Amino acid sequence: MTRPLLILVTGAPCAGKTTLARHIADKFRLPLIAKDDIKETLFDWLGWKDREWSKQLGRATMRLLFYFVESQLAAGHSCIVESNFRAEMAAAEFRALQAKHDFVSVQVVLKCERDVLVQRIRARWDLGKRHLATLITW
Repeated sequence: MTRPLLILVTGAPCAGKTTLARHIADKFRLPLIAKDDIKETLFDWLGWKDREWSKQLGRATMRLLFYFVESQLAAGHSCIVESNFRAEMAAAEFRALQAKHDFVSVQVVLKCERDVLVQRIRARWDLGKRHLATLITW
């Protein structure tokens, strides 16, 4: 049996992670598990309260993200996962997944100039594409 492939797409907010991850998912017909898609859905259903609430939803979002990734890997399916992973937190999660499921991983790290990132964040906010709490993550 072929080992599943886990493609991790990470980088700063507004660096182009989701755009690239969606392109890869479409090109190779792979499921995409994207942090902001999960968090936006939670905000749509549960609403906004304050910054602490946003942090709680962020933690819940990451638990769900890893749950969905593990579900794919446990079924032997390849997938793409996209988030602005923090190495100190995510490394242990990915090591635990690797210990439980035999998969191959590829990591893509996107970088972008800070002023371009700020411009993109402002544009998203102006267009109303995201909840404010998902834009302010750093």
